[in-house]
Amino acid sequence: MTRPTKHHDRPMLAALALLALACAGQARSAGHAAAASPKPAASASSGAATVATVGGRKITDLDIRRAADALDDDPLHKSDPAAWRRMLLDRCVDRELLAEEAGRHGLDKDPAIAAQIADREFLTLNREMYLRVILPGVTPTPEQLREVRAEGLHRMVDISFIVLRDHDKGARRPLAQHIYEQAKAGARFDSLAKIYDDHPPTRATGGHFGWVLAKDLNPLAYDALRKAQVGEVIGVFTGAVGHEIYKIGGFRELSDDSLYSLVLLERKLNIARDYERSVLAKYHFAIDSTQIRSLVFAAGTETADSILASLGPDGTRSGQGARPALGILARCDGDSVTFPDMVRAMPATPRKGTRLRVRNAEDVHDLCARAVLRRLTVRDARDRGIDGDFETTRELRLSRAQILTQAMVERSSPAPDDAVLRAMVEARPDRYKRPRATVARVAMFARRDSAALADSAWAGAEMTDSLFQAWGLRTDPHAAPGSIYGGWYATMTLLDGDSDALARALADLPVAQLTPVVATERGWAVARIVSREEPRPLTFDEAAPRALREWREDAENKWVLQTLERLRAKTPVRVVPGRLAAVKLARATAASTSTSTSTTMRESSR
Repeated sequence: MTRPTKHHDRPMLAALALLALACAGQARSAGHAAAASPKPAASASSGAATVATVGGRKITDLDIRRAADALDDDPLHKSDPAAWRRMLLDRCVDRELLAEEAGRHGLDKDPAIAAQIADREFLTLNREMYLRVILPGVTPTPEQLREVRAEGLHRMVDISFIVLRDHDKGARRPLAQHIYEQAKAGARFDSLAKIYDDHPPTRATGGHFGWVLAKDLNPLAYDALRKAQVGEVIGVFTGAVGHEIYKIGGFRELSDDSLYSLVLLERKLNIARDYERSVLAKYHFAIDSTQIRSLVFAAGTETADSILASLGPDGTRSGQGARPALGILARCDGDSVTFPDMVRAMPATPRKGTRLRVRNAEDVHDLCARAVLRRLTVRDARDRGIDGDFETTRELRLSRAQILTQAMVERSSPAPDDAVLRAMVEARPDRYKRPRATVARVAMFARRDSAALADSAWAGAEMTDSLFQAWGLRTDPHAAPGSIYGGWYATMTLLDGDSDALARALADLPVAQLTPVVATERGWAVARIVSREEPRPLTFDEAAPRALREWREDAENKWVLQTLERLRAKTPVRVVPGRLAAVKLARATAASTSTSTSTTMRESSR
């Protein structure tokens, strides 16, 4: 069996890189899912031929093809294709051996690792749900279009209206009701509009606005719009700006093509929200109405960390003095939400001493729904059998194995102390050196013409903060090469040899020289060199991260090799004769688009 270190320039990743094939295969899996209509899970696995078995695990031709994509740049691919194929099988064997070993360590019981596995599972199944269920359901069918047309809201209405602005909690509602009753009794709508309408354009036209989509009017008017007749006055509908009264001038149905385009656009714009609503309804999600007032009061009077500290192990508390009791905030089929669940689901953990913004029942609903949406999405995918698809099952298994294996390898090589790292740095001073550095004032623009104008205007000027600010630029004290965007400026240090376009442009310019406009990935830059620093040895603080990374790579690689030697000796590998040679792989001479993908994958595993 070929050793993991023999043919690859990053030996530590030789066995682990193939575990990332679950990620590398997502695009191909997505394309397959989008192209194929839903079918029974068993049919997807019918084309996977077993190439070898490792203990009780199978390696299929799909594994070999994915390994070929990841290791396409290996020198053996061109020099010895047969040995390259055998190496692909060896790497798949190594992956399965390490995955089986990781499973015996019980690392999935660790909450942090379990959370990583759950996150990867959600991302995989959520993607498959969109490809197989949600996106195909966006296109309206003829039957659905008939139902939409029958609702009476996707049609044009020739509308006249009177709006009474009201910012005093409904103080003008009685007046709006009086105007509505006058209009219903036969008073001229245009005369009433010229007297009372607070919308100047329509007041000038006697309230007439023109043709609008019925669905774009006040949602409170939907029921009345469905039943309204031409010439009828309907109201009063209270909205965000005040009270509205409508007069119907006519209806016009949309053409079939227009209705199709409109419904399709609406579904695309609301695709995520519509699915979230449907999955919450499917599993009967509901907030506990008795908890709304308590949660709003607690969030407004206590900090988030003090509330968390007051809760019991079950995430609830009883009332004490002015502090209200907090129980289960929301429920759905087989699940519930408590305050800690709600906080954990927030995009950012609340800082110590801050209060949550919870104002009403709608806020409570949204926060609690966020706490269960991921779990319900996974549950929905499983209920639909999506996790039973062959490629999806494989991806879930490999991603789980990848996370567990990485955790196992990292824990096998605990970080060294500073003395070890300092000895590494001192033993190889030539390795830990900083190249010549250029300190420059950099201004980034989103448009080339703006950068060119600044370049000509700043030729003899000092690039001060006041100059930048006069040009509408903002300072970014944490900017680094490649990370500054248009509209910002910074003083930054660029090293000789950096691949950044700005670093290359500054390399040969003298100090105080203003660069011409430099096109970068983030915009167009104009820079002036402030100073240059000659090459020097790195300080220990500068060298320590690199030394730690190199030490860890070496230690982890040694552990992986030793573990694989032990596992190979005791685990039988049975290869099906002729299957490996029969796997169809891309030619080495073909232009490979997977090389960059495999390189990125290996780098992301560092």
